[in-house]
Amino acid sequence: MPNHPHLPNLTAILSALATFYAFAPTGLAAESAPLPEQVLERLVGSWKVTGTIRGQAISQTLTAKRILARRFVQLHFKGLKPMGKGEPPYEARVVMGWDPKAKRFVGHWMDVFGAGASEPVGHGQLQGQALVMVYPYPSSHFRNTFRFDSKARQWRLLIEARKPDNTWATFAEQRFSRVGR
Repeated sequence: MPNHPHLPNLTAILSALATFYAFAPTGLAAESAPLPEQVLERLVGSWKVTGTIRGQAISQTLTAKRILARRFVQLHFKGLKPMGKGEPPYEARVVMGWDPKAKRFVGHWMDVFGAGASEPVGHGQLQGQALVMVYPYPSSHFRNTFRFDSKARQWRLLIEARKPDNTWATFAEQRFSRVGR
Protein backbone atom coordinates (compact mmCIF):
# COMPACT_ATOMS: atom_id res chain seq x y z
CA MET A 1 0.00 0.00 0.00
CA PRO A 2 1.44 3.39 -0.90
CA ASN A 3 2.43 5.72 1.91
CA HIS A 4 0.06 8.66 2.21
CA PRO A 5 0.39 11.42 4.84
CA HIS A 6 -3.35 11.36 5.71
CA LEU A 7 -3.77 7.56 5.85
CA PRO A 8 -3.26 7.22 9.66
CA ASN A 9 -5.90 9.93 10.27
CA LEU A 10 -8.33 8.28 7.86
CA THR A 11 -7.85 4.92 9.62
CA ALA A 12 -8.52 6.53 13.02
CA ILE A 13 -11.64 8.28 11.72
CA LEU A 14 -13.02 5.10 10.15
CA SER A 15 -12.31 3.16 13.34
CA ALA A 16 -14.08 5.79 15.46
CA LEU A 17 -17.11 5.78 13.14
CA ALA A 18 -17.32 1.97 13.22
CA THR A 19 -17.22 1.99 17.02
CA PHE A 20 -19.86 4.73 17.22
CA TYR A 21 -22.29 2.92 14.90
CA ALA A 22 -21.72 -0.44 16.56
CA PHE A 23 -22.76 0.88 19.97
CA ALA A 24 -25.14 3.71 19.09
CA PRO A 25 -28.51 3.30 20.85
CA THR A 26 -30.27 4.54 17.72
CA GLY A 27 -29.26 4.83 14.14
CA LEU A 28 -28.48 2.51 11.28
CA ALA A 29 -26.28 -0.03 13.08
CA ALA A 30 -28.61 -0.33 16.07
CA GLU A 31 -31.60 -0.87 13.77
CA SER A 32 -29.94 -3.41 11.48
CA ALA A 33 -28.11 -5.50 14.08
CA PRO A 34 -29.20 -5.01 17.68
CA LEU A 35 -26.86 -6.15 20.40
CA PRO A 36 -28.36 -8.71 22.80
CA GLU A 37 -28.27 -6.37 25.81
CA GLN A 38 -29.88 -3.57 23.77
CA VAL A 39 -32.82 -5.84 22.97
CA LEU A 40 -33.35 -6.64 26.64
CA GLU A 41 -32.94 -3.00 27.66
CA ARG A 42 -35.58 -1.93 25.15
CA LEU A 43 -38.11 -4.11 27.03
CA VAL A 44 -37.57 -2.20 30.30
CA GLY A 45 -40.51 -0.03 31.29
CA SER A 46 -44.28 -0.13 31.78
CA TRP A 47 -46.51 -1.47 29.03
CA LYS A 48 -50.18 -2.07 28.23
CA VAL A 49 -50.61 -5.52 26.69
CA THR A 50 -53.47 -6.30 24.30
CA GLY A 51 -54.07 -9.17 21.96
CA THR A 52 -55.30 -12.74 22.04
CA ILE A 53 -54.45 -16.01 23.75
CA ARG A 54 -56.04 -19.09 22.16
CA GLY A 55 -58.27 -16.70 20.21
CA GLN A 56 -59.62 -14.96 23.33
CA ALA A 57 -59.07 -11.21 23.76
CA ILE A 58 -56.79 -10.28 26.65
CA SER A 59 -55.77 -7.10 28.43
CA GLN A 60 -52.76 -7.07 30.77
CA THR A 61 -50.18 -4.82 32.29
CA LEU A 62 -46.48 -5.52 31.89
CA THR A 63 -43.71 -4.11 34.00
CA ALA A 64 -40.18 -4.94 32.88
CA LYS A 65 -37.12 -4.14 34.94
CA ARG A 66 -33.47 -5.09 35.31
CA ILE A 67 -32.74 -7.42 38.23
CA LEU A 68 -29.82 -9.33 39.78
CA ALA A 69 -26.95 -6.93 39.08
CA ARG A 70 -28.68 -5.95 35.79
CA ARG A 71 -27.85 -9.36 34.29
CA PHE A 72 -31.50 -10.21 33.69
CA VAL A 73 -34.71 -8.49 32.67
CA GLN A 74 -37.83 -9.54 34.54
CA LEU A 75 -41.16 -9.22 32.76
CA HIS A 76 -44.14 -9.15 35.12
CA PHE A 77 -47.42 -9.75 33.29
CA LYS A 78 -50.70 -9.16 35.18
CA GLY A 79 -54.10 -9.87 33.69
CA LEU A 80 -56.83 -7.31 34.31
CA LYS A 81 -59.68 -9.86 34.41
CA PRO A 82 -60.08 -13.35 35.85
CA MET A 83 -59.17 -16.15 33.44
CA GLY A 84 -62.53 -17.80 34.13
CA LYS A 85 -65.25 -18.07 36.72
CA GLY A 86 -63.66 -18.50 40.14
CA GLU A 87 -60.13 -18.25 38.72
CA PRO A 88 -57.53 -15.54 39.35
CA PRO A 89 -56.34 -13.19 36.62
CA TYR A 90 -53.38 -14.49 34.64
CA GLU A 91 -50.01 -13.54 36.08
CA ALA A 92 -46.51 -14.46 34.99
CA ARG A 93 -42.93 -13.59 35.71
CA VAL A 94 -40.53 -14.11 32.87
CA VAL A 95 -36.81 -13.72 33.51
CA MET A 96 -34.47 -13.45 30.52
CA GLY A 97 -30.75 -12.85 30.28
CA TRP A 98 -27.89 -13.06 27.79
CA ASP A 99 -25.23 -15.74 28.26
CA PRO A 100 -22.12 -14.33 26.52
CA LYS A 101 -20.18 -17.61 26.80
CA ALA A 102 -22.88 -19.71 25.14
CA LYS A 103 -23.91 -16.77 22.90
CA ARG A 104 -27.61 -17.27 23.58
CA PHE A 105 -30.46 -15.95 25.67
CA VAL A 106 -31.75 -17.96 28.62
CA GLY A 107 -35.32 -17.60 29.86
CA HIS A 108 -37.55 -18.86 32.65
CA TRP A 109 -41.36 -18.48 32.31
CA MET A 110 -43.25 -18.92 35.57
CA ASP A 111 -46.97 -18.31 35.85
CA VAL A 112 -50.14 -19.08 37.80
CA PHE A 113 -50.28 -22.58 36.32
CA GLY A 114 -47.61 -23.68 38.81
CA ALA A 115 -44.23 -25.35 38.93
CA GLY A 116 -45.06 -28.21 36.57
CA ALA A 117 -45.96 -25.75 33.82
CA SER A 118 -42.80 -23.75 34.48
CA GLU A 119 -40.14 -26.45 34.38
CA PRO A 120 -38.35 -25.96 31.06
CA VAL A 121 -35.59 -23.43 30.56
CA GLY A 122 -35.96 -21.56 27.29
CA HIS A 123 -33.09 -20.66 24.99
CA GLY A 124 -33.04 -18.09 22.26
CA GLN A 125 -31.21 -16.13 19.62
CA LEU A 126 -31.58 -12.91 17.75
CA GLN A 127 -32.96 -13.53 14.28
CA GLY A 128 -32.70 -10.21 12.49
CA GLN A 129 -34.68 -7.74 14.60
CA ALA A 130 -36.47 -10.47 16.57
CA LEU A 131 -35.62 -12.26 19.80
CA VAL A 132 -36.79 -15.85 19.39
CA MET A 133 -37.04 -18.01 22.52
CA VAL A 134 -37.96 -21.71 22.49
CA TYR A 135 -39.33 -23.40 25.61
CA PRO A 136 -39.32 -27.24 25.38
CA TYR A 137 -42.37 -28.14 27.50
CA PRO A 138 -43.01 -31.91 27.87
CA SER A 139 -46.32 -31.70 25.96
CA SER A 140 -45.11 -29.32 23.22
CA HIS A 141 -42.42 -26.80 22.40
CA PHE A 142 -43.40 -23.14 22.51
CA ARG A 143 -41.68 -20.51 20.39
CA ASN A 144 -41.92 -16.91 21.60
CA THR A 145 -40.93 -14.25 19.08
CA PHE A 146 -40.44 -10.74 20.46
CA ARG A 147 -40.22 -8.12 17.70
CA PHE A 148 -39.91 -4.38 18.24
CA ASP A 149 -41.78 -2.20 15.76
CA SER A 150 -39.67 0.96 15.73
CA LYS A 151 -42.25 2.96 13.74
CA ALA A 152 -45.11 2.20 16.13
CA ARG A 153 -42.74 2.11 19.15
CA GLN A 154 -44.40 -1.15 20.23
CA TRP A 155 -43.39 -4.71 20.90
CA ARG A 156 -45.17 -7.60 19.26
CA LEU A 157 -45.07 -11.03 20.86
CA LEU A 158 -46.07 -14.06 18.83
CA ILE A 159 -46.30 -17.31 20.82
CA GLU A 160 -46.55 -20.50 18.79
CA ALA A 161 -47.00 -24.12 19.84
CA ARG A 162 -45.36 -26.93 17.89
CA LYS A 163 -47.87 -29.46 16.57
CA PRO A 164 -47.18 -33.22 16.31
CA ASP A 165 -46.30 -32.79 12.60
CA ASN A 166 -43.58 -30.25 13.66
CA THR A 167 -45.40 -27.25 12.18
CA TRP A 168 -46.20 -24.25 14.35
CA ALA A 169 -49.68 -22.99 15.33
CA THR A 170 -50.42 -19.58 16.80
CA PHE A 171 -51.10 -19.76 20.53
CA ALA A 172 -51.04 -16.02 21.33
CA GLU A 173 -50.51 -12.69 19.60
CA GLN A 174 -49.82 -9.68 21.79
CA ARG A 175 -48.86 -6.05 21.41
CA PHE A 176 -47.07 -4.05 24.10
CA SER A 177 -47.72 -0.28 24.07
CA ARG A 178 -45.59 1.87 26.37
CA VAL A 179 -47.35 3.54 29.29
CA GLY A 180 -46.03 6.94 30.39
CA ARG A 181 -42.75 8.56 29.34
